[in-house]
Parts: sequence; structure tokens; C-alpha cells
Amino acid sequence: VPAEPYAAVIAQIEEDFGRPIGELFAEVSPEILGAASLAQVHPARLLSGERVVVKALRPGIERLVETDLAAVGLAIRLLRFSKKIRRRVDLARLADEIARTTRAELDLRTEAQNAERFAEQFQNDPQIRVPKIYLDRTARRTLTAENVATIKISDRAALLAAGLDPAEVARVLYRTYMRQIFEHSFVHADPHPGNLFVEALESEDDDAPRGFRITFIDFGMMATVPPRLRGALKEYAIALGTRDAKRLVEAYAAAGVLLPGADLTRLE
Repeated sequence: VPAEPYAAVIAQIEEDFGRPIGELFAEVSPEILGAASLAQVHPARLLSGERVVVKALRPGIERLVETDLAAVGLAIRLLRFSKKIRRRVDLARLADEIARTTRAELDLRTEAQNAERFAEQFQNDPQIRVPKIYLDRTARRTLTAENVATIKISDRAALLAAGLDPAEVARVLYRTYMRQIFEHSFVHADPHPGNLFVEALESEDDDAPRGFRITFIDFGMMATVPPRLRGALKEYAIALGTRDAKRLVEAYAAAGVLLPGADLTRLE
């Protein structure tokens, strides 16, 4: 997405902390490392010299989000007139989830807390990395983190060039998500390639497969698995692995995600 003007971003950061930018950072580069719908990221350097990235919400994004959510709310109210849609979708619950999830991403202090919780859960796993968050340079609209960009997980050619096996990377990522869902019940819910990097590690043995670690970034959208869902999700995973459609639909029902009167045979 086109980036916001650099001067507007700097002014917002200064407003967030109530201090001039020069008292916060040695440098914040005008370069854009990424520009998404809610925020953009700039490389920066702390006064102590560490290279970091600064994620800043787009100036005025709160008003734009509330305008969009109002439009979504109107659309959903209109959809309620359709009996066919009403029978298949819990529209009120859908509207609530869209609004709640989007608003949660507008406070970067929450993202910082999520990152720290995720890091604690995987602190003993050498194949998973979470960037360090600089809490003294993090506020509601500004987040400062360690710069951890390496190989995008989707860049198969770069993985191979680094001596890594993409299939093994996939297995580690899959195992990590199983742990998030079934062990921690706290899930990184935005796993697109821009949020997952692979770092090749140096090996002392030239004949051994090269080691690596997967880095997760952007913890604005996290899913917490409630206790009532955990048993159903285990059934779901088994049914998916064994290609058992009946068991899969039963897992849906046990999880409580189907509307009353859903046609289970048709779903199966």
C-alpha cells in the first residue's frame, strides 16, 4: 500500500512520547521496509547504537477504521434481510469478531505484550526466534523492535541457495503451529510470508545439514483457543489426517461452530 508521508509519521511518534524524535532515536530512516493497511515500518537506530525497526500506525487510521467498520456494520444489517444467508451465518457474531480483531490491532502496546508472551512460550526452542521489543520506545501508535529480517519463508530459491531444505522448514513451521494450538492455546494468526523469516545458521560440521531458525514477527492478530475448543480441535486434526469427513463434521458440531439446524449430511 502507498506509504504515509515521512514527516506525518515522525510527528505522530513525537506526539506518542511527548518528546522530539532526536531524544528518542539516533536516526529514523525515511526508507519503507513495509507498508500495510494499518501501519508501516521504517529502519532506525537507537541512541545506544542498536539497529531496530520502528512500526508506526498510519496517521489518522483510527478514524478510517471506524468509518470502515460502520460501513461493514451497515452491510451486515442489510444481509440480515436474506433468509438464505441468515440461516447459514451468525451475522452478529461475525460483525463483532471483525470489529474486535481490527480494533485490537490499533494498540501496538498489546502487540508488544503478545510478542513477549509468544517469546516466553518458545524460549527453549532453538529453532524459533522472536524479535526483542524495546518497551521504552513502544507506545500506543509506535512499536520498536529488533531488526530480524532474513529470508522470506516463501522464497524457495533463497532457501535452497542458503543450503536449507524447504521441506524441513515446512515441518518445523507445522510443528510450531501444533504447539501453539494444542500446547499453549495462543496462536499467531497472521502467518503470511511477510511475517515469517528463515535464518540459516552456521554449522561446525560441513557434512551435516545446515541448521536454521524461523522468525515470527507482527503479533497484532493472535488467537486464544478457549478450553471448550481444545478437545474438538484434537478430533478435527485426527479427522483431517485420516480424511474422515464424518468425524470432521462431528468435530465442528462439538466445537459449537455450526448454527442450529445445519445440514450435517450435506457438510459431510
